[in-house]
Amino acid sequence: MRWARARESGEDNEARHGSCSVPITSMKPSTRIVLLLLSPFAASCSSTSDIDRPTAKDASGNYATTSQYNATYRREFVTSIRAGLDDVDARTRQLESRATQLGQSAVHALHEHLPVIKEKRTAVVNSLTRLEAALDGDWPARRAEVEEAYKVLRSTLDKSHAKVLNE
Repeated sequence: MRWARARESGEDNEARHGSCSVPITSMKPSTRIVLLLLSPFAASCSSTSDIDRPTAKDASGNYATTSQYNATYRREFVTSIRAGLDDVDARTRQLESRATQLGQSAVHALHEHLPVIKEKRTAVVNSLTRLEAALDGDWPARRAEVEEAYKVLRSTLDKSHAKVLNE
């Protein structure tokens, strides 16, 4: 009945008791003791600030390279490599756009380098697919294979970028 009158008068529960629906002073003493004993445990369970979670981006917001990525979890590693592949694709599109602006000699140089970039990217994707299919005991070895293929792809893209833009 009291709740019905409060709703009719427009008075809500937060206005009467703050953000808590039941004031702690109206609780039984045994309930208060249990809440006080469990509150540190609940706070420690919900806190993840002290856990160092792996991330696909570095502190500057750039995608982390595999040489800087220290994830021990397969899913986070795969996410990082996929983000790196997205970055490679974006850089390749930028290179194509820039070569078009620079003229025919840059476009010709780009056409010489694109098949190699695509081949190296395909090698990374194939290695990544083998890593995803690997058993738990075998995935660290597959990880090294993916890292090496990714490093080769990045260095190939960097060299192609420099050669095309210097044409």
